[in-house]
Amino acid sequence: MADNNEQVIENDRGEDEENLNQELTEKLIHFQEITNIDDLNRCKTILRQHDWNVESAVQSTFLEAGMSNSQQSNLPPSISANSGLRRRNVATISPPLPLRTNSHTTLYEARGLQLRQPQGIFEWGYYVLSMPFRFTWSTLFGIVRFFMRLFLPDTRARLTDPLGDVTSFITEYEELYGERHPVFFQGSYADAQNECRRQMQFLLVYLHGPDHQDTPDFCNNTLANDDVIQLVQRNFVFWSCSVNKPEGYRVSRAMRENTYPFLAIICQYQGKMTVVGRLEGPLTSQELMEQASAIIERFEPTMIAARAERAERDMTQQIRSEQDAAYEQSLQQDKEKEKKKLEEEESKKKKEQELLDKEKMKEEAENRYLQRKQECKKALSTEPDPSHSEAVKLLIKLPDGSRLTRVFLSSQPVKAIHDFVFSQDNAPRQFQVGTNFPRKIIPGCSTSEVLEHEEIMSSHTKPKTIDDEDEPRNTQLTISDVELKSCEMLFVQSIDDTDDEDSDR
Repeated sequence: MADNNEQVIENDRGEDEENLNQELTEKLIHFQEITNIDDLNRCKTILRQHDWNVESAVQSTFLEAGMSNSQQSNLPPSISANSGLRRRNVATISPPLPLRTNSHTTLYEARGLQLRQPQGIFEWGYYVLSMPFRFTWSTLFGIVRFFMRLFLPDTRARLTDPLGDVTSFITEYEELYGERHPVFFQGSYADAQNECRRQMQFLLVYLHGPDHQDTPDFCNNTLANDDVIQLVQRNFVFWSCSVNKPEGYRVSRAMRENTYPFLAIICQYQGKMTVVGRLEGPLTSQELMEQASAIIERFEPTMIAARAERAERDMTQQIRSEQDAAYEQSLQQDKEKEKKKLEEEESKKKKEQELLDKEKMKEEAENRYLQRKQECKKALSTEPDPSHSEAVKLLIKLPDGSRLTRVFLSSQPVKAIHDFVFSQDNAPRQFQVGTNFPRKIIPGCSTSEVLEHEEIMSSHTKPKTIDDEDEPRNTQLTISDVELKSCEMLFVQSIDDTDDEDSDR
């Protein structure tokens, strides 16, 4: 219909002295859609009279249409002969009504057939005569109702189990009207709103008035219609509850419905959940489908734009999340590389330090070896006179084949033989001294035993005597104890320490 109206406007522009801009054209099309006035010039005139305020113009137009109903009672219901205003056969559109809560804003409202106004002199006479009685009755009923609410609070105001209210209503509904109906949303009203936000879908709210005379026909015929069921299940999340239940009563107070059956269409509009359509009063299946389809057609572009915006936002968030994950992964890899590099550097430094420590130990050992050799040379006493009664002349053969001759006293410890050999420049670093026939190693005359003796002696705070129990027994032996005789040949055997050196390296 909007396309036809735009074509009419384009055709009339040449005849109209006033050229309308895009905003005024949209207001004109919107006003004509609501009022169904075919005369385009009349629509322009009405809008100009109300300074192009669409709501004010619509309200004024419907007020005039209501005043002329009594004069048009003999005409067909779809056409008004005097005003050119087409009336809907079942539903009329009223200006938006404010709601009690801020969470909903009604953009479109349609009501079923209203009460027929009195027609004729007899009906108007009865209407005037009964007005005092009706006023008195309504006043008394209001007072009684006030005191009943004052002393008997409405139990529906105590909301304790929203999900239980919805579940029990669905069970009761199916027991009365059967299972032929659109699928009810199994959850509270808040859950239904959240589901619509998540899926960016329309929400159809049906408030069930079990005591209203039009409810059975609406449930048995309109909601049970196959086309209605398909339309609702294809386009809506369908939530319903009885107004006699606390959850339904709470939603009813927010919607402020005027009559039953009552349907509200809600969707995400301008960033919040908004009531974009209200359908009140008895509606046939065809009328319900027409009204719901019109609302869907009007607000579907908004929903499509919102879905596209959400998809773009989700895509942007996903890309950002992937970028953050890739950055975190890259950062973690860099940290691992840095950690590995530090570990390698630490290991390299540790190995270098170990090599330095080994070199230092080797150097210190070499220094100790040379120092000890010098000490042994200095410690050698003057060679005894061969004619001494305790003189023992020993022949010593080194591993390189050189021979040494030295006179010792039989009372000297066997360590003196070791120190004499150790002081020689061509002596092995470690060795032991023994005889060849019979073959034996002289106790206390090996480098290992001498070093052990020196370590024990250096660990004490005061000099130890030869009788100390901690000192190795072999170092306490004298030359006479090992039964060495004069002119006896001793052999120096090198102790191979190359394995130890290699292991140190």
